Amino acid sequence: MAMPDSFAETLLQQGAVVLEHQGELLGFGFVDIAQGQLEALFIAPNSAGKGYGKQIAEELLTMAEGAGVRQLALSSSLNAVVFYQGLGFKIVEETCWQHPAGFDLQCVSMTKQLISA
Repeated sequence: MAMPDSFAETLLQQGAVVLEHQGELLGFGFVDIAQGQLEALFIAPNSAGKGYGKQIAEELLTMAEGAGVRQLALSSSLNAVVFYQGLGFKIVEETCWQHPAGFDLQCVSMTKQLISA
């Protein structure tokens, strides 16, 4: 599936970490520093399981910590909970997110302490 023409600009505006190889997008992620929230971490389906997600996540954690974020929060899909736990995130609660198309997605709110209080 092709990304919209404005997608690259959106990633730049968000300060995203983008991982690509020979022009192929492998994955990307970005953090909302002001809110202390990991907003997105996506890996192309054919790139899953190769360590790219961990590589991007570690860079995002470094960016957040460098910006003074004390605690980083995220909302994880159920299939990614173990991945985030492996990065040191702790489960806060199970939640439900309503997709704009009208269906509900089960999610898990998670946090990770970055800088000691």
